[in-house]
Amino acid sequence: MKSTMRDTFLTRLLQKMREDDDIVLLSADFGAPVIDEIRTEFPDRFFNTGIAEQNLINLATGFALEGYRVVAYAIAPFITMRCFEQIRVNLAILSQLRPMNVTLVGVGAGFSYDVSGPTHHCIEDLTIMSTLPNVAVYSPSDHTQAPLLADHCLNKPGVKYLRFDAKPHLPVADNDSVETLTAGFRVLQSGKEVALVCTGYMTHVAHSLLPELAIRGLSPTLIDLVAYNSADGQALQSVLGNCKRIFLIQEALVSAGAQTLLSGLGHTQRLEVIAARPHYSFEIGSRDAIHEACGLGRQHILDTILGNF
Repeated sequence: MKSTMRDTFLTRLLQKMREDDDIVLLSADFGAPVIDEIRTEFPDRFFNTGIAEQNLINLATGFALEGYRVVAYAIAPFITMRCFEQIRVNLAILSQLRPMNVTLVGVGAGFSYDVSGPTHHCIEDLTIMSTLPNVAVYSPSDHTQAPLLADHCLNKPGVKYLRFDAKPHLPVADNDSVETLTAGFRVLQSGKEVALVCTGYMTHVAHSLLPELAIRGLSPTLIDLVAYNSADGQALQSVLGNCKRIFLIQEALVSAGAQTLLSGLGHTQRLEVIAARPHYSFEIGSRDAIHEACGLGRQHILDTILGNF
């Protein structure tokens, strides 16, 4: 069944708000059907700051310092880039000195708002949010992970950023569980020689390429990286240790987060990043068309992988 990450996350959040009275939801004038329920049921724990993401972060910080668990919700490029200084100072820096629990939810990862143009495309967030100490970045691939992330983030002190796709998708696999968040990744296929480490929507793209790779005699390990900058390095090492080549595939610019994580495991010489080229897309078209224009087309990915063998 197709669903959006936003809807399954907010449905679980509503359940948790009914159980616990220390959860607050903030929105920067960004709605959803479940938010209507939350606003009606908990008018004293839902606040709409309007189109003012800097104020959203300020308000989230204040609630967090008073002991509330805070979820702040907005469109992905705006909740990360419009208020980056507030995130850096109020959350990343201050959380090192004062306990707080803040989860930033950005909807519209990568090119999922495909026809909305470069203002609503979000290809920089993985890079800039991963540069901040004390901020855990999560990049799930489908809606089954979103309610698990709701529980995980509400129970995990500190500052978290969740990067949600805007579109509904079928689950990429049926083996998701809370253990995925413990390790920070899941193995969708075990192979040898080559590993595809994917995050977000690109996990779907890579999964769809497996039959074509198999025809060419290649059966890669496929990893769905959810905890983008904080996965269990030892667990990743045990999976990737025998792979001759590792491809990090992401619908974003080349990033410090996962690339640093994988390089730190000693995979620098074997690692190649397949990412969006540094270019803003003004083309009006489908997500696939934008991928073709920015270096993430299916054939390009296939050629890059096969060109190494």
